[in-house]
Amino acid sequence: MHINECGMTFNEVEPSLFVRIEVDSNDTVVEWLIAKIWTDDVRYFGTTNARLKYEKNIASKIKVKFLGVSGEFVGTEFVQDLELGTCELKSLMYWSLAVEKFKYLFSSDTKIGEIL
Repeated sequence: MHINECGMTFNEVEPSLFVRIEVDSNDTVVEWLIAKIWTDDVRYFGTTNARLKYEKNIASKIKVKFLGVSGEFVGTEFVQDLELGTCELKSLMYWSLAVEKFKYLFSSDTKIGEIL
């Protein structure tokens, strides 16, 4: 649905992420939307117009309940600055736990900051 109905692009590196980017005639990004999907849950972030368009489109296709702004979802922290028009996805907790679990694979003098 996100590809065919919402015009989004599937992210090949992270299969739970979908992206829609709109540019003007100068190839400058004017609208963007990122959707992270996990089973039947979706968290999405982007410019105001892109978000409203997405909500209208999704609601016309399936029964949906909008729950408002989300700060974290499936181990990913979302930091969005609406004034600057940025969205940062962080997975520090995931990587910190992964480093701890697999630290036996690294030399004893390796610092976590060097890995992360």
